[in-house]
Amino acid sequence: MKLFLFITIIFTQYTYALEIGECLANPDSKKYFDTDFHAPYPKLISFTCRYKCMGERGEVDILGTSKIESFSTNDDAKKIVCDGVKVKNAPWGFEFDKVEPIYSHSSRVREIKEWANLNIDHNNKFEYDLLIKLKETLVAVANSYQIAGQNPQYAYFKEAGDELLSIAQALPDDTRELDHAIKKYLIDSNSDLRNGSKEGLLYGVLSGNTYFRQD
Repeated sequence: MKLFLFITIIFTQYTYALEIGECLANPDSKKYFDTDFHAPYPKLISFTCRYKCMGERGEVDILGTSKIESFSTNDDAKKIVCDGVKVKNAPWGFEFDKVEPIYSHSSRVREIKEWANLNIDHNNKFEYDLLIKLKETLVAVANSYQIAGQNPQYAYFKEAGDELLSIAQALPDDTRELDHAIKKYLIDSNSDLRNGSKEGLLYGVLSGNTYFRQD
């Protein structure tokens, strides 16, 4: 009986019906390269995994590369995994839990992101849900910035808050102002302006919350 249950669990992990724009990792395919496991922390760990991704023309196989900085043995267990693989606590540390489909535009795996930019339109239900969550985040951050900006010394906080509210107001249906801001503050921004300025605040908020919109 135990053997049967084990086989059933493994089987169900790989039988997701992927929707267009989703990818699923094969954790058994993970291979390390250019990694010195005897090096002290922090250390860079490089590995590849194979992913099945669903496009308009069907399923494709992608070999994805990940390079992750690990600061501890906990990072080794929790972060050094294929994108979408989940681990859980166990008496001896951590163990494999499950593998979940990932939205390709949100993936930090370079090859998946490049494939998504070429093959997956941003106008889809996954993106719509992410835009709703982004709107909530921008409004919350904007409100805190406006409070901080009541001090004339920090007027740039209010300016940033006003711009974030303007961006959020149009979401999730209209992304033109969001996409313009991403280009302005993340792509065309001057790094000298990122600290102690409206531009710096917007750079921080947008870079941390809009990766799925960045090509």
